[in-house]
Amino acid sequence: MLGLILAIILIVQWFTKSLVPTWPWYVQIPFTFASWLGIYFMLAFLNFLSASILYNLRRPKYDQNYIIVLGAGLINGHKVSKLLSNRIQRAINFADKQVSVGGKRPILIFSGGQGHDEATSEALAMQKWAIENGYPEAFTLLEDKSTTTFENMLFSKKIIDLDNNGKNILFSSNNYHIFRAGLFARMVGVNAQGIGGKTAWYFFPNAFLREFVAILVMNKPRHLVVILFLLLITIAQQLLN
Repeated sequence: MLGLILAIILIVQWFTKSLVPTWPWYVQIPFTFASWLGIYFMLAFLNFLSASILYNLRRPKYDQNYIIVLGAGLINGHKVSKLLSNRIQRAINFADKQVSVGGKRPILIFSGGQGHDEATSEALAMQKWAIENGYPEAFTLLEDKSTTTFENMLFSKKIIDLDNNGKNILFSSNNYHIFRAGLFARMVGVNAQGIGGKTAWYFFPNAFLREFVAILVMNKPRHLVVILFLLLITIAQQLLN
């Protein structure tokens, strides 16, 4: 991966040195700036990709008190989608495995409010699905006010603090989403690892790119500073030449 990055940088440098100097300055500046922007965002994407892969490879201990299951939109306003059911099933599988190795059964917190086009809250729909698929209702809690991943974590934390049944926390989402969800968990003071449910191959590329864009937006001030710096460097380079 580092070799690929170096190769791209060398190609851009060669191209700008061999061809750009023959172009007018008003072409050189935007081309050089665009080239370095491309390199910067490529590096940002590779960093995001490697961090996401490493995050998915982490294996939490079977000593969890709570598993927060993050909600997603319902089909026809009431039905759990395949994407969402994978999140629930991932949490159930972990909980059952924890019990099988001698641990106590964790409480599943189903987190998701009711959208304007939904007949019920995502939390209630998820709880119903889990119970129908064998998870004991006594080991479930509902958080049905959240509308974003940030609120999922914030409102679930409040429930955990009130329930006071231990501080070992997991959250379950789809594999492409758990890295960003982990950032939100840290923002609200939830010390939790994520476990990822499977995502259909045809859905994964688009979903992963959307996650990357969302990460960029989360760090928008930092990226704007870097972009401005690259622009100033490009202009200064042209003036010195």
